Formats: sequence, C-alpha cells, structure tokens
Amino acid sequence: MLTILKTQPEEKEVNLIGFDLEDYGRLWTKSLEKRDRFASRGRISTNLKSNTVFPIMATQMLAIRDVAGIARTMPRMIAEFDQGEVKESVNHLSNLMDPLAVLGIIVGSLFITKHIPIFMMGAVVKHGA
Repeated sequence: MLTILKTQPEEKEVNLIGFDLEDYGRLWTKSLEKRDRFASRGRISTNLKSNTVFPIMATQMLAIRDVAGIARTMPRMIAEFDQGEVKESVNHLSNLMDPLAVLGIIVGSLFITKHIPIFMMGAVVKHGA
C-alpha cells in the first residue's frame, strides 16, 4: 500500500498587507539595479545614436533636449514632424493612385465592351437565331 506524506510548507514572514517580505526584498533590489543601470547609461540621445531604428533627426532633437533641458516640448515636436511627413506621403500616394484608378476604369470598360459581343454570340449559337 502506497502512502503519501504531505509536508508542511515553511511559514514565511508576512507583513500586514499579506506580501511575502522576501519577494518584496528581491523586487526592491532588482529595481535598484535597474535604476543604477539606467543612470550609468547617460543621456538618451547617446544611446539612440548607436541604434539604427530611430531617424537621425530625432536623435539630434533629443540631444538638443538633453542639453537645453526642454524635456516635454521636444518629443512633441518630433511627433508633430513625423505626423506631417506621414500625412504628406499619404497625400502623394493618393495623388498617384487617382490616375491609375481612372486608367483602370477606362481599360475595364474597353475590356467589357469587347467581350460582351463574344458572349452574346455564344448565346445566339446555343439558342439559334
């Protein structure tokens, strides 16, 4: 006969809210480590220059932000500039698509007008004149 023995888990020190204090201490040390790593990296603009994902102009504007101390206005200016570029490129694309749509309508109508008599001839041959 197999008997299963249940062991009692160790009781951990718990504060009034119910958090495990050991886990809280580990989280606190991890957050301090992350803070120290972030502080040792320096300015944001120097970190972004090595990254090729961000445009050069955005990194330069962030460098100006770091030097001038205008923390809130520069990212907003970057976002507004990028939105303007997106709107402009969508406008150019729609201007390029308009002639293609007109050309497609013309070619489609020519295609239909050429093929309708062919389909009608098939109906005439099938049913007789």
